[in-house]
Amino acid sequence: KILKFIREEISRHRRDLDRENPRDFLDFCLIEVDRHDKVDNLTEENVMHVVQELLFGGIDTTTNTLRWGLMYMILYPDVQKKV
Repeated sequence: KILKFIREEISRHRRDLDRENPRDFLDFCLIEVDRHDKVDNLTEENVMHVVQELLFGGIDTTTNTLRWGLMYMILYPDVQKKV
């Protein structure tokens, strides 16, 4: 489902792309894909994987932060009461 969502976003960005006024990271990536030869290995498929890694990276760090926070509250109930 995530890859489908990313593909749809890439298609939407491609459709609405204004090369003179990129809106976000994805617009910049698509502009660069068009500027480079396929020999440079910069393709929409690569962009899709970069976006996927960014999404999962953000999810992973948030999850780990919440886990550590909960663990410390369990270990230090006096701090938990203050929070």
